Amino acid sequence: MDNIITLIIASIIGIAVGFLIAKFFERNNASQLIKSAKKSAGSILKEAKSEAETIKKDKILQAKEKFIELKSEHEKVIFSREKKISEVEKRVRDKESQVSNELS
Repeated sequence: MDNIITLIIASIIGIAVGFLIAKFFERNNASQLIKSAKKSAGSILKEAKSEAETIKKDKILQAKEKFIELKSEHEKVIFSREKKISEVEKRVRDKESQVSNELS
């Protein structure tokens, strides 16, 4: 009878020790998973910031190129208007000269 009680107590102690060891390894494993997740999150964040910076620079460059394109188009329109104005002024001067010659 004593052997059975000793065996039952030893079994209970063994199960408890096994349970504690399992909990220890589970916590250790969870800790490692958390560290790994934090490291992964850090690298993902760093990569995202780098990509965001690249996209930002690209968009700034695109905006500058668009500005230059619009400025060039605007200058062409202005040049065309100035040319038309010059042509009209020349025709007016020619007409004035012609009228002046006819009156003389």
